[in-house]
This record gives sequence, structure tokens and C-alpha cells, in this order.
Amino acid sequence: MRYKKILVLSFIGIALVAGMLAYYFLWHERQVDLVYFYDPRCPNCRAVEPYISLLEKELKKKDIHFERCSVPDVDTCSVKARFILYTIYPKGNIRIPTVGVKHSKNISVFIGRLDVIKVGSYLNKNFGVPEVKAQLQDVNYPVEECLKCHQERNIKPPSTYTCTYCCHNAKK
Repeated sequence: MRYKKILVLSFIGIALVAGMLAYYFLWHERQVDLVYFYDPRCPNCRAVEPYISLLEKELKKKDIHFERCSVPDVDTCSVKARFILYTIYPKGNIRIPTVGVKHSKNISVFIGRLDVIKVGSYLNKNFGVPEVKAQLQDVNYPVEECLKCHQERNIKPPSTYTCTYCCHNAKK
């Protein structure tokens, strides 16, 4: 009788461990996490902020976990965000803005203003997230093009992506 109890308890323990492993590998590993690392004083971070805000709205529709992590206050970020940050920058020397996209055991990294704005294309290609578009009247343009154009013309990045002036129309 005692052996039956031990056998039943062992079976329950094995079933619990198997359930936890299945949860971790089948569901948890499928989760996509995107963490945006920034500093509020960083001009490049401020330049991509409207893009990141629009991207955040699209991610909510696709059930992709999004988190902002202020590097000067990294202790207030989640454990998952700090794990991604220290995986990207194991020796410190953090460069901002940085976006880390974790899926399964892979972390895709986008560093700097011109690289961060490519996150939307990456998410569109790999996870079906609609690309963030800038709008001028009834025409939409990829935000990446707008930011690149502003960079080339040495003008401040747009503070919003509902434009009143369009670099596309100004090009001759």
C-alpha cells in the first residue's frame, strides 16, 4: 500500500514537471518580446520616439510583448528586459537607441537611429506586423524613408508622422 502511494506521488510529480516543461517550450518560447532601450536625454532616441510609439500600437494588435527600458533607470526594468540588455551588451558600453527582439532563443538587435527604424520591416517580414507608415493627405510612405530623407537633408526628424510637408514631393 505504501509503495502505491509513492508510485502515485511520483507519477503526479513527473506529470507536473512535464507540464511545466511543455508550457515553457511550447508556449513561452513562442512569445515574441521587443524591448526598446533609450535615454530620455539622447537626441537619437527622441528622433525615433514617434516611430516607436506608432510601432507600439501595431504590436498590441499582434500580441507581441513591448517594453520600454530607460537605460539610466535600468534597475526599474523587468528581469526579461535586463536579460535581453545584458545578453546584447555583456560588458556594458550600452549604445542607444537599441531595440532587442527576442523570439525563442534568438535575439535580433537593432542599434542606432537608422537601424532602429528597420525594426518594423523585420517584424513585418517575420511576424506579420503591419509596417508603420507616415501619412501625407491620403498617401502613406514607409517611416524608414522619411527618417532617412530627413537625415540626408540634415533636417530635424519629424515629430509626428502625420506630415504637413513631404520630402517625397520636394525631391526633383
